[in-house]
Amino acid sequence: MATESSTASAAGTTAGGKASPSGKYARSVVPGTRYPEPSGSGAGLRTPGLAPGVTLAPPTVPPQAVAVDDAPVEFTDSWLATHTIAPAIRVPRPDQGPRLRHIAAACGWAALLGVIGLAIAIRGFVGVQVGDSASWYEPAILTTGALGIGATVTAFLTVSRRRVPWILLGLASAALVVGMILTIGAF
Repeated sequence: MATESSTASAAGTTAGGKASPSGKYARSVVPGTRYPEPSGSGAGLRTPGLAPGVTLAPPTVPPQAVAVDDAPVEFTDSWLATHTIAPAIRVPRPDQGPRLRHIAAACGWAALLGVIGLAIAIRGFVGVQVGDSASWYEPAILTTGALGIGATVTAFLTVSRRRVPWILLGLASAALVVGMILTIGAF
């Protein structure tokens, strides 16, 4: 490998008379250019006792088996599979995706909840703006609405499961009915 100057004499000086860098901070130069190789490239890694110009590649570490809760886990390139909460997460495989009719049914149910929830929200908003609402109405309808929306979003996140999305959409429907009762009772 060439050092910083390919015109250096045997005495270690450059064409300008300055000493060429050597030792700990010397960096090799990319052949055919005047630019040094990147420091993380592994090139220029010198070991005492080797012939000049001989470099070593950085050592490679073989993959290690990871143990989660004292049970060996197969090595994988995915950080999620080796994370400490990995046993609690079920990531569906590509061949285990949800059926399209399940997704369509969940979308239809969520759309129905959204339309009815919007009607209840508009009625509640108008009642609050006019000043006809009871003092308990605003915090109660906000809590109920947030629970219903949260259950609907969670249902979409769990659509690859068998029963969980339908239970969550049922809870969202129950929250909608409670919101409807609260709105009727407040006005």
